[in-house]
Amino acid sequence: MGVKRVSFVDSLRGFSLLGILLANLVVFQYGMHGALKNLSSQSAGDFVRVFIGGSFMPIFTLLFGFSFIKLIESVREKGLKSR
Repeated sequence: MGVKRVSFVDSLRGFSLLGILLANLVVFQYGMHGALKNLSSQSAGDFVRVFIGGSFMPIFTLLFGFSFIKLIESVREKGLKSR
């Protein structure tokens, strides 16, 4: 019995995780407080926050919710409790 996966959702999830990694690279290098001070300009920091962090986190959040609903449906199809 094979597991049916939605390949588009899996690939979109991987893409969003890559974006989250890119958004956090500055934090990994400089630490939480140093990340804001060590960017070359304020506009570079704004770009990272808006276009990288602000775009990929909502995509990942929606995909997490979708996967959670699919998991609950799968458990219910097997006749088990989904609490």
